[in-house]
Amino acid sequence: EDKPAGSQHIGMRKEIDSGFVLKTLSAVGQDRLIATTVDGKLLSYQIVGDAWRRSDLKTDGWSAFDQLVSPGAGFYYGRIPTTGAMYWYKDGNISDGSGADIAYHTSDPVDASGWTQQLLSAAPRTVSCKSVSTLGQDIANAANAEVGKTFTSYPFTYDYAWCAEFVKYIWAGEDVDYASQLDARAWSLYKYGTNHGTWKTGSPKVGDAVLYDKDGTLGDNEADHVNIVVGVSSDGTQIQTVGGNESHKVSKSGWFTWKTASDPVGAGRVMGFASPIG
Repeated sequence: EDKPAGSQHIGMRKEIDSGFVLKTLSAVGQDRLIATTVDGKLLSYQIVGDAWRRSDLKTDGWSAFDQLVSPGAGFYYGRIPTTGAMYWYKDGNISDGSGADIAYHTSDPVDASGWTQQLLSAAPRTVSCKSVSTLGQDIANAANAEVGKTFTSYPFTYDYAWCAEFVKYIWAGEDVDYASQLDARAWSLYKYGTNHGTWKTGSPKVGDAVLYDKDGTLGDNEADHVNIVVGVSSDGTQIQTVGGNESHKVSKSGWFTWKTASDPVGAGRVMGFASPIG
């Protein structure tokens, strides 16, 4: 059928950057792309707001494919045009920026021939194969990797208050559902938790956002600070955190007893935790 006209016309174009000279390009998940180059590199791109990050997963070996598609969950399917063969690969963690955990199945292809279609495509995030979620630890690993960086390392807006932007940046980078609903207010993490049923005042988990407030209430639609839980003691009484805009940089705390600490990171006491959905 004809494309819709007027205001319904396909649009929403946004130029991310220039220089993407690639042989194949495909979506592998929310705000994540995978690509190959003519000389055989396998690359991944993470789009975070107006910024993007590139990771070189493999330096060679991927030049034979003319099409590369992914239905999500780290599955990659490549078609070789000369034979019509379709091969499949499994990336253990699409968020780690490494190709070391990609499993090759060259001796067990989808088919050795027959894939001669002109164009192939796959809908991302339609496959799931994790028996145990690693989301919380993936978030902690990503936050720990940022320790020491300053505001100038990020595409943030408010150089005097960027703790919530940092949490959003980490959560969005690990494909947390509804992360786009977060904003520059620490209180937006409380709203996220209450809207999606993940707000709690106890039982912290690695990957949670933890809110602090000096006046001891979140009912006034504000919180003084938010950071990320990166460690929980075996009895659940102590936590470690990583947060943005702590001493003007991304900082990691020591262990502290979250129930009784009056001011563990300089922003008041712990008010509760919002767990990510993914």
